[in-house]
Amino acid sequence: RIGNMMYTTDGGDTWTTATSPAPSSTFYSVKFLSSSKALAVSDSGKVAVSTDAGKTWSLVSSVQTGFPLYRFNELYVKDAQNTFICGYTQVPSLTGTLIKSTDGGSTFTNLSDPAIFTNNMVDFTIDPNGVMWGIASSGSLVFSTKSLNAVETINNIIPDSYELLQNYPNPFNPTTTISWK
Repeated sequence: RIGNMMYTTDGGDTWTTATSPAPSSTFYSVKFLSSSKALAVSDSGKVAVSTDAGKTWSLVSSVQTGFPLYRFNELYVKDAQNTFICGYTQVPSLTGTLIKSTDGGSTFTNLSDPAIFTNNMVDFTIDPNGVMWGIASSGSLVFSTKSLNAVETINNIIPDSYELLQNYPNPFNPTTTISWK
């Protein structure tokens, strides 16, 4: 039966069917954010969350409303708050997708760039140096050294001009004062 989510508590000798939040979906990946909280992603663009170590599941509503045409392949858990999900969409054309959560999987932000992700993103990871790596179904490998942190606008004020004033007393002293306007 499609949509079964199962778990074991005895090392795989026996399996118990968990409550599936989307019986008609095929879930491709499940990862734990903590000992009790897990996320799972499906081919129908669904993200499910469990808060009882996988026994019961519910859909993450922000994903269902924000990314309805996506198909997810894999998820990567950086830590308990930061999770990435990769996959693809076919609307308006085939492009890879990458979404990110910074709140433990409650909400997600789209990081996709159609100019870079030109095909189905089948896997994603972050190496120990913070470099993000993605593999597309075409066999291509993409990576980014961009920071994984959010950018926050402090203000929108752009100066009309700037001026660097003469240093004082002179540049050969052990300390120099430089002023600017």
